[in-house]
Amino acid sequence: MSFSFACGGYLKMYLFGVAKALQQFELEKNARLIGCSAGALTATGLALNCNFDAIRDFLMETRRRNRSESW
Repeated sequence: MSFSFACGGYLKMYLFGVAKALQQFELEKNARLIGCSAGALTATGLALNCNFDAIRDFLMETRRRNRSESW
């Protein structure tokens, strides 16, 4: 089985959700993974068995902090 993840920084949260679902059903095991841009981050996260909830939380907290510090 193979999975290809497209580019698109704005889609990264969606891609991370897809990756989390693949992990929950263990569909990423022994799969070939490829991606571009945000898709490459997703594919790498799957290959390394990353916690996508923790990644999402970190990104949301970083976004919140950066918005409050804008000019």
